Amino acid sequence: MTSRLLGCFAVAAAVALSVGGCTKVIAGKGEAAPTGSASSATPTPTATEEPTPEVKLLRGKLREAHRLAGYVVRPDTVYGQYEGFCNPSGSFYSVDQLSSFLGVFPENAKPAMAAGGYITGYTQCRSAGQDRSLIVGAFIMKDNPNCAKSVKLLATALKNKGAKLGGYGGDINSYTVELANQKDYNNPAKRTNTVQRLVCRGSVLNYVWSRSPDMPTARTTDARMMLGQLSVISKFEQTPLTGLPDLDDDPEQLRPKHSALEGTYVAENGGYNLQSYLAMAEDVGFEKTLLEKDGLSEYFFFGSNHKEEDDRYVYRGIGLYKVRDEAAARDVVTEFSNLDKRIHQGIKILTVDGVPGIFCFGYGDNGTIVQRCFFSKGSIAVQIDVANATRQYTDVTKLTKLVQDQYGRL
Repeated sequence: MTSRLLGCFAVAAAVALSVGGCTKVIAGKGEAAPTGSASSATPTPTATEEPTPEVKLLRGKLREAHRLAGYVVRPDTVYGQYEGFCNPSGSFYSVDQLSSFLGVFPENAKPAMAAGGYITGYTQCRSAGQDRSLIVGAFIMKDNPNCAKSVKLLATALKNKGAKLGGYGGDINSYTVELANQKDYNNPAKRTNTVQRLVCRGSVLNYVWSRSPDMPTARTTDARMMLGQLSVISKFEQTPLTGLPDLDDDPEQLRPKHSALEGTYVAENGGYNLQSYLAMAEDVGFEKTLLEKDGLSEYFFFGSNHKEEDDRYVYRGIGLYKVRDEAAARDVVTEFSNLDKRIHQGIKILTVDGVPGIFCFGYGDNGTIVQRCFFSKGSIAVQIDVANATRQYTDVTKLTKLVQDQYGRL
């Protein structure tokens, strides 16, 4: 994923580009991205803004979600055929954001999760064609008894909709929920089957949802994913609630180094270690090997959706990779550039002046363009993405301005 946080999870409704490492970019409809929390505070204030206590807590919940990302199993790493990106995916640092789970969770998901003292969460969604999909999530609740309370409320609500309830591993705080022969929301002309498992481990509610035309497949994939998830989450060390406002996601002090972006900030903004970054990687094995070799100490992402021409929301994302030294940064640029050349078809190399060693390309039609650049300065490698603008992808005027500004801030 050649550094694609700039995309995969960055824009749920407007533009799903690739996130720190996701090398593909999926153009959206140019609609406003969901704002998440109903609070007026934003968890991603500008680099120079002094955060209020409310913002510090929200920022802490967001950072904890990013930590949690490294402990949520990606479906595509277990089942290779589940390679399509889908929603809900990414950070859910506020219980209000769970509205995007409607159709997956029952309609009372928000009050049920709030009753358990919801703190933050992270999910991964992948699909295999139009008929099969998997969701894996982890949600931090106040404590184990409150986690059990939310699990029971969710399971009861699903039972009231005709679901068949069962246990899981003999744990009284866990449920397996089956809904057979239901209308497929992706294709109302078809029927589908879903299996959900809700399992508390400590204060973490682990969740797996599987959809398939046949129930045996849904059961098998769901069970295997939950086994993997419980193994991974056992290694997660939760930050105490009182420590969230001071949680540091930026040990390399990269936050002041990114260019300013206009618009609504995306929930994935912040710093990541390698394990959490790989939650967003396009090619997990390739990027893990590359970034371990080049000594990644932090990845910092900053992205936004901004309403511009023709009332469209243009997505911009900046990824900063702090690696071992200048040679390692150049290597990251070279390898990510080569990866994109292999993956993307029909791209056109773009010329952006003023930055040594830069590689840029673009593709797409009006309204769905993608532009991407890689460059480095010192021990920091940079990826910049732009998507959803209505101009020709060969028009690099605004891209050049952003790239040159970012280069000058390093």
